[in-house]
Amino acid sequence: MFNKLMLSLLLAFLIFSNGTMYAQQQAEKKVAAKNMVVDESIEPADSYKLLVNGSEYEIFAGKDTELPLKLDNPKISLKLEPFKTFNYGGIYLQYPRYYTFEADLADKEASFWNLSGKQSILMIQKYPAEMDHKIMATMLKPRFGEENTTVGECSMNLNGIVTKGSKVVASIGGSSISQEIFSFKLNSGSLLLILQNALNEKGEPSEEGQILRELLTSTFKIQTAG
Repeated sequence: MFNKLMLSLLLAFLIFSNGTMYAQQQAEKKVAAKNMVVDESIEPADSYKLLVNGSEYEIFAGKDTELPLKLDNPKISLKLEPFKTFNYGGIYLQYPRYYTFEADLADKEASFWNLSGKQSILMIQKYPAEMDHKIMATMLKPRFGEENTTVGECSMNLNGIVTKGSKVVASIGGSSISQEIFSFKLNSGSLLLILQNALNEKGEPSEEGQILRELLTSTFKIQTAG
């Protein structure tokens, strides 16, 4: 009886110890992940969809993906997604994967990223101080030439919220472009989104720019730290 009691106590102790160690390991992993410094100058990786027996799972190059079930003889296929995910500086959005990526992080307090297509560019700019879309539009007008530039209003549905901005239309060497500027207050500083689009002879935006605009409407969000 005594031996059985000792064995039961030993098993209980081992189970408790294993549970405590597991919880501690998970906590350490969370702390390590939180403290991991992300290099925001690196172009976002391609993303893929893994299809397993008709169910889709999003996976990224170089990152592990856990499947919720163990399947026997599964039917698997891999599909390259047409979009990339920008997830830097607390900003999340998707953009066409063929766009080029540029980052300027030389200033420790400000961050600048450009996502460039053939006829459109998305400029993502973080400032340590407040920067309003109206101020930026006023600053851009003389750069393009006062006589070649008009400034008006615009709006876009971002994350379910109709956001007002400023629109700059400029004629440069026989071609015309538009820049829609939107500003957001952050916990520290501000964010500017500038969507530049080529215009045709009728003043209509390019199809590429419209696709980018629709992506922003459906995917853009500002993530709070915590």
